[in-house]
Amino acid sequence: MEKPLITQTSHTRPRIHAFDALRVFAILTVLLIHAIMTGREIGQPASLAKFDDWIHYAVPLFVFVSGALLWSRPWKGGHYGAFVKKRIQRVGPSYLFWSIVYLVLLYAGFTGSHAIYASQYNWQGLSTGGVNWLTNIIRIPGYLFSGHTWYHLYFIPMIFTFYLLTPLFVRALRAFKWSAELTVLAALCLKILVWPHVSDGLEALGNPFLLSYTSHLFQHLPNMALGGWFGMRFGGLLTSYSLHWTFNEGKNVMTAIEPDEIGLKHVKDGEPTRTIAAPALAGFSVKAWSMGLSSFWNIGIFAIPACLLEPLWIKIQKPLRAASHLSFGVYYIHALYVLVAQKLTLAFLDPDYWAQFWISWQGIAITWVFLVVASYGTCWLLSKSERLRWIIGI
Repeated sequence: MEKPLITQTSHTRPRIHAFDALRVFAILTVLLIHAIMTGREIGQPASLAKFDDWIHYAVPLFVFVSGALLWSRPWKGGHYGAFVKKRIQRVGPSYLFWSIVYLVLLYAGFTGSHAIYASQYNWQGLSTGGVNWLTNIIRIPGYLFSGHTWYHLYFIPMIFTFYLLTPLFVRALRAFKWSAELTVLAALCLKILVWPHVSDGLEALGNPFLLSYTSHLFQHLPNMALGGWFGMRFGGLLTSYSLHWTFNEGKNVMTAIEPDEIGLKHVKDGEPTRTIAAPALAGFSVKAWSMGLSSFWNIGIFAIPACLLEPLWIKIQKPLRAASHLSFGVYYIHALYVLVAQKLTLAFLDPDYWAQFWISWQGIAITWVFLVVASYGTCWLLSKSERLRWIIGI
């Protein structure tokens, strides 16, 4: 079994503050994405739309950090079992709480949830289209399973599944000399080559919850595996050769392409859709692979510089760790403040100005600052209460 470049055990490994910095950076970017979100339905200027597309590295970066912290560890002894138990105790109640909160909003008819069957879940629509109370109650377990009660909760079932897959992937990453690299490549092959065909079978089952849940796993598995590889190869990545390849050669091939261009599925208006059918295995082009590699590039341009700045993070480690610690709660709660921002602009701005507000750089900046201050402020207050801190998963 190959030894990692930094010798460590699951319970004695030194803290890498760069991962805290990356987690904070990722959550701030998530808030920026959702500050821009409303404007997508109105019609964004080309420059803003291009920027919006690029910053979707946020969730892959979140997953990458989880992989670096979790899948790169040897997990000897009973430490993994203790970890999973602790995460269930923290994530389970908070996820159930926020799922109920957003289900209530979904029933109340709030727009922008992006939830499956959302149009049929409001009070006025319960008796339309053949949908009844029993049907909606039956669907609730599906929402909890897939995380699609609201547009962002899918992350929780997905990341917890990766927690449960840890024993398998820790062994895969460490099986022999080059197994870490081959594991990342295998995860990328699953995403690009296997998923389009698996999705056809899942679509035939007619269960959009299962299709959505599985699509997120396939989509982000390479990012999780990449994080595990990064954690194991941490020292080697900081050589001058690696930096030269990442910032020069890598940029030439890792160009961003929308997942739908190779047939990845998504759910829209309650129905699974695919804009372009998946090509045959023999027909996959370099562009298809560069789509999968593009997220690696976007992660790399942040992860490596962040690690090089480790001495800086050490100097500010106390506030940095606090902000990182609250990021899970910020992810939960910020969607409520997105709704508040939408309602405030509708209440105090005329419709024409409102439309321009959501597609202007000034409006995006104001909304983003509001989301950051409100979300972090609320989480900080909740973290001070022993009785309420479970709400934000800590």
